[in-house]
Amino acid sequence: MLKRFNRFTPAAWFADLLQAAAPGDDRSASYNLGPGHMALAALRAPSAHVELKPLRWGLVPPWSEDAAVGARMTNARIETIETKPAYRDAFAGRRCLVPADGYYAWRVRNDGRTQPYFVHLKDREPFCFAGLWSCNERIEGQPVYTFSVLTRDALPCVKEIQNRMPLVLDRAYHAVWLDPAQCDAQALRALAREGSRVALEAYPVSRRVDSLRNNDANLIERIAAVS
Repeated sequence: MLKRFNRFTPAAWFADLLQAAAPGDDRSASYNLGPGHMALAALRAPSAHVELKPLRWGLVPPWSEDAAVGARMTNARIETIETKPAYRDAFAGRRCLVPADGYYAWRVRNDGRTQPYFVHLKDREPFCFAGLWSCNERIEGQPVYTFSVLTRDALPCVKEIQNRMPLVLDRAYHAVWLDPAQCDAQALRALAREGSRVALEAYPVSRRVDSLRNNDANLIERIAAVS
């Protein structure tokens, strides 16, 4: 399960990567993004061009009249993506990529306390999570765009920290993931699992990241190993 992530690499870098126009305002950059926050996402616009725009983390289905459901829909399991209509419909035609530099995961220590870790690509390059997006016009009287991040069983490189992890999608799979013409659920699940076999590394960081009030570069500084 993904609870927090960060994205401090400028939006222009991801615009180049995804061949998209960079948003004029990049206020969603943060070292400590949590549910309900605005985060940058890439999706296919009606014009078929890739669009980068801020979306709220926590998917609210188009038909919902309760914004609170978003708090329960921050993550979507790739194995059971079709068990909820909101996820199933988005999986078929509203997939997105969520730019990030890394994410935080918590491991239960021997003393029962939790220790946060910063997880990143082994080469320290920025990346994108595979996600789903939605647009709701019922609740606030105007279009509200939201998203959820897909998760999978943890890869061996992070399994000692967590049993599940967000789906980090290799760049080679970005275009097909965003392609609305690709709508075969079985093929998409296979693509997502194969495309998320990436090399990750993790190291312990300060428990300051536990509080969303903290948002600075010190959150990703390595600390001494703990048992």
